[in-house]
Amino acid sequence: MSEKTPEAVGLEEAIKTTAEGRRKRRVQVSVPIIVKGRDLKGNPFEESTESINFSAGGTCFLLERRVRVGSTVVLLISLPPDWKTYKTIGRVSRVEKGRRPQVYRFAVKFSHLR
Repeated sequence: MSEKTPEAVGLEEAIKTTAEGRRKRRVQVSVPIIVKGRDLKGNPFEESTESINFSAGGTCFLLERRVRVGSTVVLLISLPPDWKTYKTIGRVSRVEKGRRPQVYRFAVKFSHLR
């Protein structure tokens, strides 16, 4: 019997909370994410990052490029405990300047999960 990591337990709780109809609980967890989309100039990009927090409805992460609010991005998210990669499409709902120059904090709301 394998023990679940704290990240796996937190993510399961976030998803369970949503499934039970309660407010989506945000979990502070770092999981690998590959983000694909178009930057402010319309150029396609692919960038690796990690989540800052995560819920059943969306995630927050840092990128080194600007993307418009409302833009659609493809996210490849690796989740514990088996680190299987899930593909989802999301819409950028918020962009903020990060603590370092040329780094931006993004909030993305999931719109489709495969």
